[in-house]
This record gives sequence, C-alpha cells and structure tokens, in this order.
Amino acid sequence: MARLINECSGYLKPIVIVALNTGMRLNEILNLQWKDIAIGQKIIYIINSETGGVSE
Repeated sequence: MARLINECSGYLKPIVIVALNTGMRLNEILNLQWKDIAIGQKIIYIINSETGGVSE
C-alpha cells in the first residue's frame, strides 16, 4: 500500500489515500465536500451513494 501511495503524485495521491483507507467508490470521493467530513469524529458522510441514502 505504501508503495502505491508513494508512486502517486499531485491530485491523485489524496484520492488514492482516501480510497485505500475507506473503501469509498471513486465517484463518492470526487463528490465529497467539506460539509460531508466530520474530522473530530473521524466520519465521512456519503450522500446519494449508489446504495441510496446516507452512509458513514
């Protein structure tokens, strides 16, 4: 996993880190907004995911 992250650069690196640590789909990651992230609680709210509704 570390090797993959080290090979990424630019805008791709944070996308890969989030994907590997959360299992989120690419579309879910690309649609994230700051209001969807509760850093203090370590929660990312996924709105309108393919499964429907809100996921954590």
